[in-house]
Amino acid sequence: MRNKKTVNLKYSIFLMIFILIQPILDLSTSLSMYLLDTSLTPGIIIRMLIIFINSLFIIYACKYKENRKFLFFLIITAIFFIIHFIINMQLKPVFSLFAEASNIAKVVYLIVMLFAFIIAFKDLREHNLLNKYFPSNVFIASLIINVVMVLASITGTGILSYDALDKFGHSGWFFAANELSTLLAIILPIILWVTTRNREGYKVLIFWLASILTIGSLTIIGTKAGYLAVVGSLVVLIDALILERYLHNNKRGTLLNLMIAVLILCIYIGSTKMLPVYINTNVQYEITREDQSLPDTNDTDDTPEEVDTPETTEPTVEDVVYSGRDGFIDMHSEYFKDAPLIQKIFGMGYAGNYEDNPIIIERDFHDLFYQFGYLGFALIFLPIIYYAIRTLITGLFSMSQLLSLKYLMLLSSTALGFGIAFIAGHTLVAPAVSTYLALVIGFIIVNLKIE
Repeated sequence: MRNKKTVNLKYSIFLMIFILIQPILDLSTSLSMYLLDTSLTPGIIIRMLIIFINSLFIIYACKYKENRKFLFFLIITAIFFIIHFIINMQLKPVFSLFAEASNIAKVVYLIVMLFAFIIAFKDLREHNLLNKYFPSNVFIASLIINVVMVLASITGTGILSYDALDKFGHSGWFFAANELSTLLAIILPIILWVTTRNREGYKVLIFWLASILTIGSLTIIGTKAGYLAVVGSLVVLIDALILERYLHNNKRGTLLNLMIAVLILCIYIGSTKMLPVYINTNVQYEITREDQSLPDTNDTDDTPEEVDTPETTEPTVEDVVYSGRDGFIDMHSEYFKDAPLIQKIFGMGYAGNYEDNPIIIERDFHDLFYQFGYLGFALIFLPIIYYAIRTLITGLFSMSQLLSLKYLMLLSSTALGFGIAFIAGHTLVAPAVSTYLALVIGFIIVNLKIE
């Protein structure tokens, strides 16, 4: 009998339990911000504490040679961020110690959580516990969120998703609608996987009820990301169930689940015009249309009478989808163009080289590139790219495994996470969201025995 390579089984189990308290941490954030009017919330304090403890966990894991690469990468990353911090302290027109430190901590959080989850899942695998806590704990966390959303809807006490009075949707008692929408988008494929793997009798309907609640929560929030996540997840699920039935010859219960999934998708798409997202998109269209039609008043040589009324231009799909973020990209591109070479390499820090009010793009890939430069951007995504390549290589030798219901839903979860990060942000630099993304990636890596 071989010796088990266990780092710390109890702490690994604790990290799985940590998933269960995520909704509680997010609720405490709302409570602190509304009642105490402070941005230093229990959620932030506990998550920063977890970064510290996880770093010790990773150091302790180095007793096994295979885990030492995690510590080596963290040391390299720490050196980079120290240099990045010092450079911007000297060069930025406006330097906010709290904003810069907070920005770095959010990025470090994703990396540390990913490595810690990988080590934890390896511990659980050594003791045949890999599938005991995941995905069941994610399922339970989603139920907590859904209960809060239902209660907020019934009592009419939900926090509005948008400041605009003519937009609809609320985020329950959770503070950030975009973050809630994104984490539910990442969770939804996992919930659908749990639902459709239970294929016997009344259990099918009970688990589908949980999935419908999650779909309902995403719908109530009223974001475009939530709507696309529902449609995308159901499309992938239908394809996965077809493959499960005909490629893997697994016919037990798949037909019933397939019929339910198709029915829900048809109803959802058919009712699009009645959903908050449809109303909000039309409002955003009109706002963008009006903004593009405003006359240019920068030319001071013209009197008000001489200013021509511009022709009304119709917004493009990109204008509506990105909600004006393209303008912020142009602004940061100018910052980057004018920045010295050292800032191009190490980044311009939070919100770039602003002089008045800090404005971020709210598209994670773009923000990370301008904030951390060529070197930092490459460094941050190095582990993701490495494991993505390893997953593709594994898929080439075991395509049928990756085309199973389980892995198609897991991979769609990560695809949604990175897709929303690219389009709408609030993913890679939002600890409330990146916790779930790191968890799913870590599970895939260990389940496929890449680690």
